[in-house]
Amino acid sequence: MFTCCCDEKKSQIGSIKYILSLSYILSDPPSLLQMNWYTKRAALTGIYNTTELVMLQDSSPDFQDTWDFLDNRIQDVVNMATTAKQVESLYNTEELQRGH
Repeated sequence: MFTCCCDEKKSQIGSIKYILSLSYILSDPPSLLQMNWYTKRAALTGIYNTTELVMLQDSSPDFQDTWDFLDNRIQDVVNMATTAKQVESLYNTEELQRGH
């Protein structure tokens, strides 16, 4: 049976949606005071949209280039979150030293 590469891409996009959905479900519940929750959603939306665009142009076997792109973008977000926590911790330490 003939299968269109578009069907294969749709299947891969479904896999990516599943992975991002899991991260959504496992994350903290929303709160008006928790901007971090909304920031995570925005980051995941950006990752999903750009990954989908990369996949549409990907001709590598089993969309390996797309999976590599996705892995790199997720690592970028993790690195940014780690850096933000370090900056926050440094700021809080300096505030304590100043007595505020």
